Amino acid sequence: MLDPSGLDLVPGQYEPGALCRFIKESQTGQKTEYLDLTADTAAREEILKKALPLLKAMEETAHRKGPGYGYQMMGLLLELFALLENPALYHLTRIRVDSSPKDFVYQRTLSILMERHGRIRREELAGMVHYNPDYLNRIIRRQCGLSISQLSRQISLEYAKTLLSETSCSISEIIQMLGFTNRSHFYRIFEASEGMNPGAFRDRFRLP
Repeated sequence: MLDPSGLDLVPGQYEPGALCRFIKESQTGQKTEYLDLTADTAAREEILKKALPLLKAMEETAHRKGPGYGYQMMGLLLELFALLENPALYHLTRIRVDSSPKDFVYQRTLSILMERHGRIRREELAGMVHYNPDYLNRIIRRQCGLSISQLSRQISLEYAKTLLSETSCSISEIIQMLGFTNRSHFYRIFEASEGMNPGAFRDRFRLP
């Protein structure tokens, strides 16, 4: 059996990600969380194309048990970890073991919204968590008091504030990064939330 604690022993060849860290943490005591992996609908074909050959190679390597098979398995496992930790393909969410079904749905939804900085269509989001959009909206509202669109906007504005205060990105670049197609619309919702426009916010809160 492979020991995850040895996966990061070779500098420059593997940088432990969320999955590896989670496995290593589970060795330190009783685990109160599990890791939920949600695949992007559009990425499923790419995932299958990459994952199936890896799993087949692992099966053949384990069955053959030739010289150095342990190192071969380690390399294949690292490739699989890299695939599962790719944010373009998967969303990883830590879920408490004692979470209710609605807590689970909320945490998964929140994780996806955070990764997308709030910029995702409600229908696409609902499809990723396998819920009807209206029903999902009701769950989110019960959990946090906000609709999906309100929560998405809040997350998006928080990211915009971070970019304004901690980076040198222009306001136009930030608007583009957040996926706003209308500059006036971005300014309007930013001012409604913060009581000042993005430029004034940057002047006041820009870190040295």
